[in-house]
Amino acid sequence: MARDADETRRLLLAAARVEFARHGLAGARVDRIAAEAGVNKERIYAHFGKKDQLFDAVLADSLAESAAEMETPAQEGFDAYVERKLTYHAQHPQAVRLLLWEALERPGAPFAAQQERGAAYDAKAQTLADMLGTDDTQARYAMMVGLALGTVEQAFPVLTALVLGDDADRQAFRDYVIRAAAKAVASRRLP
Repeated sequence: MARDADETRRLLLAAARVEFARHGLAGARVDRIAAEAGVNKERIYAHFGKKDQLFDAVLADSLAESAAEMETPAQEGFDAYVERKLTYHAQHPQAVRLLLWEALERPGAPFAAQQERGAAYDAKAQTLADMLGTDDTQARYAMMVGLALGTVEQAFPVLTALVLGDDADRQAFRDYVIRAAAKAVASRRLP
């Protein structure tokens, strides 16, 4: 039974997401990606080109998925925004890992899907500015607070375990993070 090109592409992106999240760009192997997807590795080159281009496609796909699930309604409170970030990243730890690998392996390089990502963050800044009743700069600061606090457990799992302990009540920690983020943003008196 022959697969269509869209199905092959989908399978390759799914397998590559796992591989890149686990091993990064340098450590990922196209043989493993192809084997996991159940296709010949030649299909990777036919659909994506080089491994770098596959990584870009995986990252863009992951970010698009995240953006679609993380739409921020203007009437939502900042605490709900941070809570949704924490929940999303707990359920999708690969999303944060891909961003960390991008930062580690491509410092200063052009970003994957740079224009699309920039436009998405511009739109989110506008939504946050409306939500918080503040200017663009303060909204962008708030966005960074939300991103940082909303990804901390996934970005630093070892540090989180060391600081909080293995038997820590993670929900209590998340509740604390949500309150702290909302309080920090509500103050808006910081320069």
